[in-house]
Amino acid sequence: MEREIEKIYIRRILEGDIEVFSLLVSKYQNLVFTICSRVFDNKEEAEDIAQESFIKCYQSLKQFKGESKFSSWLYTITYNTCMNHLKYKKRQTSVEDIANVADQDIIEQDHIFAKLEQKEQTNLIQQALSKLELDEQMIIQLYYYEELPIKEISNILSLKIENVKIKLFRSRKKLFTNLSLHSQFSTLIYE
Repeated sequence: MEREIEKIYIRRILEGDIEVFSLLVSKYQNLVFTICSRVFDNKEEAEDIAQESFIKCYQSLKQFKGESKFSSWLYTITYNTCMNHLKYKKRQTSVEDIANVADQDIIEQDHIFAKLEQKEQTNLIQQALSKLELDEQMIIQLYYYEELPIKEISNILSLKIENVKIKLFRSRKKLFTNLSLHSQFSTLIYE
């Protein structure tokens, strides 16, 4: 049902009803901003990239074939926009600035993360996540925080399903290795 409504919206937008696009923006703005804020720790920069993602989405709406979910297509645009800005930023910033790419605002959603309610424990997760590569952070973000299925993540990141599973497994393993270095978290896991 949702896909059908989105198809109607897209058809109306392509026919010139620009106001309908604001409905799609309203529906997906939090998700797009969350992806951008995972890559860029500066809120204003994340907002700018999110806005640019929606502009690119609008400009290339004719290319949307409807073969995948609209949200997957929008995630792909957002992810690629983030990566393009990150590449540009890497060329212009020092190595020390690049080390601060990880987001400092972790959302608790998974079974283990649900136990981590205190600020100190959340900081441990943030520190552990920030030590992961950007693509590892993104896979964890899409799978755990956005709760996307492997197939959709595969489409967004342009990877084979098997590669997504392997990267997710390795990213989780690295994250838990980083977390296990902190004795406070280790006692929580094994309680």
